[in-house]
Amino acid sequence: MKTKLPVRQAILDRRTYEPPGEGRANKLRLDFNENTAGCSPDVTRALAKLSPKQLAMYPEYERGTRRLARHFRVKPEELLLTNGGDDALRVFFDAFVDAGSSVLLCEPTFPMYRYYGEIAGAKIDVLRYGAEMEFPLESVVAACAANRASCLSPIPTIQRVPCSSGRRSQPF
Repeated sequence: MKTKLPVRQAILDRRTYEPPGEGRANKLRLDFNENTAGCSPDVTRALAKLSPKQLAMYPEYERGTRRLARHFRVKPEELLLTNGGDDALRVFFDAFVDAGSSVLLCEPTFPMYRYYGEIAGAKIDVLRYGAEMEFPLESVVAACAANRASCLSPIPTIQRVPCSSGRRSQPF
C-alpha cells in the first residue's frame, strides 16, 4: 500500500536551492557566507584542545551564552546562539514570518533568505542594489513605513535605517 504524505504547498512551490558547485577554492566565496580568511589561530588552538568525542558532539550553549552575555553586557536571555548563519535565519523565519506575509529582500544577497521565506509560504518582494552596489535605502524605508514587509537584508550591509517608532536606528 502506498501512502501519500501531505506536503505543504509552500514546499511544493518553492524554488529549489542549488548550492554552488565544485571548484570554488581559489575564488572570493561570499555565496555561503564563509570566512574566506580562514580560522583564527586562537580558534585553531582551542580546537586542538578538544578530544575527538568533544568535536563530534553538538555544542552545549549555557556556559558560552553566559560568557558572551557578560562580554557584551546584555542578559543571557537576550542572546540566541545558533549552529551557524543558516540556522539563525531558519530560527528567525520560524519565529517571525507567517504564511502569506511579505518579505523584502535586497538582492544580490545570500540565497537562504529567499529559501526560508519560500518555505514559510511568504510572498517575496525584491529590491535591487544600485549599479555601484549602493543599498536601496529610500525604497526599503518606504516599504517598511508602509508595513508592506518584514525587512531583511544581507549581513554584510553596514547601514543604519531610522526606525519610525522613535527608537534608535536599527542596523540592516
